[in-house]
Formats: sequence, C-alpha cells, structure tokens
Amino acid sequence: MLHAYLIIGGQEGDRQKKAFSILENRLGVKIKDPFRQPDIIALKEEDSIKIDQIRRLKKWLRLKPSFLKLKAGLILEAQKLTPEAQNALLKTLEEPPQKSILILTSLKSEALLPTVVSRCQEIEVFGQKSLLPEEEKYHHSIVLKILSAKIGERLQLAEEIAKTKKEALKFIADHLVVWRQLMTNSITNKTDLKITPLEAVRNTKNIQKTYRLLKTNVNFRLAIENLLIAYPKTSG
Repeated sequence: MLHAYLIIGGQEGDRQKKAFSILENRLGVKIKDPFRQPDIIALKEEDSIKIDQIRRLKKWLRLKPSFLKLKAGLILEAQKLTPEAQNALLKTLEEPPQKSILILTSLKSEALLPTVVSRCQEIEVFGQKSLLPEEEKYHHSIVLKILSAKIGERLQLAEEIAKTKKEALKFIADHLVVWRQLMTNSITNKTDLKITPLEAVRNTKNIQKTYRLLKTNVNFRLAIENLLIAYPKTSG
C-alpha cells in the first residue's frame, strides 16, 4: 500500500480537495475538517516551510494514531519547502513509519527536488488552468490548422508538437484549456468553427484520455499522432 503521494496540477483548491479525497479513502471515514483532527497535521504556510517543521512532523508521525487508523501528514503547496526541509523529508518518504501517510501538493513537480518526487506516487488533477492571451491565440491557431489538415499534414504537425515527451505533455495540457472553451462555445453557438457540440465534447474527452496515456509508458509520438488523426474534419 502506498504511503506517499504528490498531487500536482489544477488550482490550489483542486489539489487540496484531491488530497483530502485520498486521505478519506485511505482512512475509510469522512473527515469534516482535516485541520482540526488530532491524527492529522496539515502544514500550510504563506512564506516557506522550514526544516524544523519537518523534523517535528517526522517525530509526530512515529506516534500511534489516537482515533484514526493512520497518522496523516499533509504538506500543502510543498513547493514552499526549503531545500533543507525537502532533504530532511526524504528518509520518511522512502521508509514511512507504520500506520502513517504523507500527502504533498504542488502546482508542478519541477518545483520540488527530483529525489522528493521520485519517492511519491504522482497524481495530476485537472483544474481550470488558464492561459495567457498570446498562448490562447497560438493554440487556437493550431486547432484551426489541425481541423483543416489532411492526415499527412496532421502527422507532420504531431512530429513538430511532440519532439519530446515533456513538450507533448505541455501541449496537451494547454490544448485542453482551449478545447474546453471551444466545447462550451459550440454548445452555446458562440464559435465560428464548423464543429458540432458532440464533436467538441468527444475531442475534449480524447485529449483528456491522451494526457492520461502520456503519463504512462506509451509511445508519446504515437499517442499525439492518434489524437490529431481523430480530430474532427472541417474545411475551416
């Protein structure tokens, strides 16, 4: 059974909600207020989370649970951990005390030391990510290009988009924001794209599915190619 999780992506509230959901699932009980439970410690700071706080957390996790079946440590917005605090956490992440669980949240895994990330089960949440106006304009132009492209042209675009797995993941995450908006606009007839609401919904779901696949060991180039080939077809 896993004892260390890292929740990334989405908005801060999305990550916190997912962390509480995992905690309730592991504990088997409904937690009304995790911040006021004697067997749960939630670290959340405006500035930084320091090494002394992690040392106290480690000692506390070694104690037996008083009411719940596990002692739980929540480190919310773990990117605020100082490098020293992150290093102090490594041993506990790798070999947690019996009857304990650790859940970290962070906008991006890159904000933490690789040694911390590698010791956690990484879980991504999809929140209402926003794009800068120039990013939204760029992805909208790519959508138009894909929709009017033939299969060979779509495969060429996939090659340009997915030079690396990291680039493929970023493209899909950003592209999903645009397609969610297109899906809403198509339903309310606020788009000039020649796609139906059903096509918009299906394609948005395909993008989500592709993102989940990319987080596994699938061939990322093939995954992007299959996605773009499955896009709706329009003359523009």
